[in-house]
Amino acid sequence: MPKIPQEIRALIESPVELGKALGYRGDPSGRKQFGDLHYKIVDHARSQPWTYCVVPRGHGKSTLLSVILPIWKLLRNPDARVLVASATLDLAKKLIGEIRDRLNGTLELRPRLYVPVSEVFPNLALSSADRRAQGPTSKLNVIGRTSGGGREPSIFAGAVSSNLAGNHPTDAHFDDLCNEQNSRTYAQRQKVIEFVQQAVPLMRYQDSPITVIGTPWAFGDILDYLKGHSSWKGLSFGVWDGKGKGKGPGPDGKWPLCPTFLNDEEIAFIQRDVS
Repeated sequence: MPKIPQEIRALIESPVELGKALGYRGDPSGRKQFGDLHYKIVDHARSQPWTYCVVPRGHGKSTLLSVILPIWKLLRNPDARVLVASATLDLAKKLIGEIRDRLNGTLELRPRLYVPVSEVFPNLALSSADRRAQGPTSKLNVIGRTSGGGREPSIFAGAVSSNLAGNHPTDAHFDDLCNEQNSRTYAQRQKVIEFVQQAVPLMRYQDSPITVIGTPWAFGDILDYLKGHSSWKGLSFGVWDGKGKGKGPGPDGKWPLCPTFLNDEEIAFIQRDVS
């Protein structure tokens, strides 16, 4: 068996390293760069079948868990069938459009060495129709899939309003199922909860991974529901849950969670704006 170059092995082993190679490296000033927080988020999502992640907006959790991680799963198993769902179908389709664009793009294997994704990982090459498509999309297929993996697309979109009957994904990524608009009444919150409940028995395998990503909006919403069930493992951080030396700039001397994504001045501005 030919030896796999270290640069490529790192991408196969780490979703975060794959994300960096796909172009999520931040900017030259050092902003928006993945750090310890992002490794923790991915490790948590892989720690057991049913997980949920509560991290403040603006810290890259959707990019990690609803774009990069589905790509990594297809890299490891081209026969995966990944459901990406959100509060609305339009939001889910935007995420899948982003996945397609990254698969149609390049990998930076070394500084300034860019190679098409499909050349490094031929099984991740998209079908001809998907290669030509642009904008949000409801589904896509990689050419490495086989009929034994099921009739579902390699990645397909869903929403709280979707009827999942007949679909049996191997993996599900539920990104911001609840928002300000659908969390105002008990009936709205219950509809989101029932969407997750109906997904569990439809998964391809008993231990098929389901990851719920979101922001709390109200008591009794989906995240509040999951916290009350021991079969779901949660990871939760506040915007001031970072680490630093000495007294930080936040309340009670706390530090920003991930200052390369949101620093103390940006957090203070957002909090003033919201209040």
